Amino acid sequence: MLPTRSPKFWQPVAQLRWRCHTARTDTFSSIKHRTDLDNPSTESLWAELRLPDLRRPLIVCSTYRPPSSTLSDIEVYNNLEDILQTLPLSASLILAGDFNAKHSNWCPTDPVSVPGSYLHSALSCFGLDQVVHCPTHTSHFGSSFIDLIFTNSPRLVT
Repeated sequence: MLPTRSPKFWQPVAQLRWRCHTARTDTFSSIKHRTDLDNPSTESLWAELRLPDLRRPLIVCSTYRPPSSTLSDIEVYNNLEDILQTLPLSASLILAGDFNAKHSNWCPTDPVSVPGSYLHSALSCFGLDQVVHCPTHTSHFGSSFIDLIFTNSPRLVT
């Protein structure tokens, strides 16, 4: 059984599933909850999807890093690196969510935050690109890139 999460937590997975469903006429061959990859330091859910027309597994993670996490930023991203190292190199990977991290490579007007610096370094090592190119949050204070999607297979994310 999947853990209970807030609606905001499921939003990236729901959007990805909707996009896959509407962009394709086929369905997932299988969806497996990867409990071996779940991490208590962040609110994250990992799943392995098999698509009939995709030869390699698609591993999807929906995550939320609370700004008040009890672990230090470096510990959170070291844990993420440890998880990524266990994945097969042949897998397609989509890592989506609210990371509470800012980096000028993702949004030129954002200052680089400490979590953003760690996240950028961690994900760059694994060849993951951030594919959100417009602000995901707008308020009277301005706009920002809150929700991010990182992948090694950009063609799978539209």
